[in-house]
Amino acid sequence: MDKQKGPLSRYNAYLYIWGAQWIFEALLIYFWSLEPQDSAVMASLWAALGGSAVVYGRRRKNGAGHRAQPAAASAATGASTATGASAGTATSSDPTHASAAALRTTPVAIAAIAGAAWSAALLIYAQPPALIAYDLIRALLLALIFVVIGAAAGRELVLLGVWLFALATIVAVWFLGYAPLVLMACGGASLFACTWIFRVWSDPPAG
Repeated sequence: MDKQKGPLSRYNAYLYIWGAQWIFEALLIYFWSLEPQDSAVMASLWAALGGSAVVYGRRRKNGAGHRAQPAAASAATGASTATGASAGTATSSDPTHASAAALRTTPVAIAAIAGAAWSAALLIYAQPPALIAYDLIRALLLALIFVVIGAAAGRELVLLGVWLFALATIVAVWFLGYAPLVLMACGGASLFACTWIFRVWSDPPAG
């Protein structure tokens, strides 16, 4: 398991909450012809925010308990840190280390610029009405987040983001009136798919 990928699975609870909210909002807007500012849609947003706050509060409370360490262990850790300080300084100033950091940062920057440019061009071309633009921008932003995180963490998220970009482009160009249903429902489904990706990354390899 990649040490950088494993911790991402701790966000799965939030992804489940917001994935369900996106899908529920899509159903409300499409089948009941509600608008994003209607009370039922706003209630789903507040419910998702409340659920996220509860998850965060519980984890922070549990984390505070786990972080409590004996004074002796803290002293030992401090001594170990002091012993390795000079070596750490040398490593951070190593040109090879700096080059590796640049190689990790470059794909992220390229993904962010390319995704933002595509999103802007699509919005300019489609010129959607305000309510549809709201859903389109949310889907494009989610796709951009997937691509940027994937550029640093793994290609699975990049592919998920590219798929969502492609879907948003098709909907914006040919099926703009279906954007609230298609983009919100598929955006929510992509959040569920993201939890599966994080879970796979966090599981140790078999054998």
